[in-house]
Amino acid sequence: MLGTQTLHAVGYARGIQMDQRRWPSRLSGDEAVIVYFGDGAASEGDTSEAMSWAAVDRLPMVFFCQNNQWAISTPVSRQARVGLHRRAEGFGMPGVLVDGNDVVAVHAVTRAAADRARSGGGPTFIEAYTYRLGGHSTADDPSRYRGAEEVQRWRAHDPIVRLRRHLDACGLLGQAFTDEVERAADELAQHVRTAVPTLPDPAAEHIHRHVIADSGDWPDRGPARRPERRW
Repeated sequence: MLGTQTLHAVGYARGIQMDQRRWPSRLSGDEAVIVYFGDGAASEGDTSEAMSWAAVDRLPMVFFCQNNQWAISTPVSRQARVGLHRRAEGFGMPGVLVDGNDVVAVHAVTRAAADRARSGGGPTFIEAYTYRLGGHSTADDPSRYRGAEEVQRWRAHDPIVRLRRHLDACGLLGQAFTDEVERAADELAQHVRTAVPTLPDPAAEHIHRHVIADSGDWPDRGPARRPERRW
């Protein structure tokens, strides 16, 4: 299933909006929702439905589309004739295109969209244009549908490398700190690879956990936010 999380996010944003209207003195008013999805999910009907609902009700949320140009083996050129962010206009919300490999730019655009949502301005659609360097999954062989030159061309724009260079240029990142972060990351990765295979198998009935929210987990915002459990 692709794009289903967009509808879940809209429902949560709608709940925030209803809570703010019902209990304005008890809530801070700075809550907003951000939902992440890829270019493949952007073409799903659920995403279009979510964007329509969010725009009509001016919900406090941000649609963040990570356009890595490949929906498994389907290029984005086979999904859209124009930039994905331009779809937002048809739903009545602003669409913003940002360099998804520029961490600072992504932060600025996302923060502005979140501030707009919190202030009652409604939703914003962000298209972060980036590239998927690896395969879609461990079962995917991307060499079957794209060339090595394309991958290498985009590898030069690695966002982690770009951010590191930026911080170095600003004098905010020393070699000792970088070495320590890389050492800690390698150590953690090795620990995970070693520890996970030793974990006990979960009980079969655990598959039903976290499917629905237990009413006891809801914050104390009044009886309207404590739904009855129905089976």
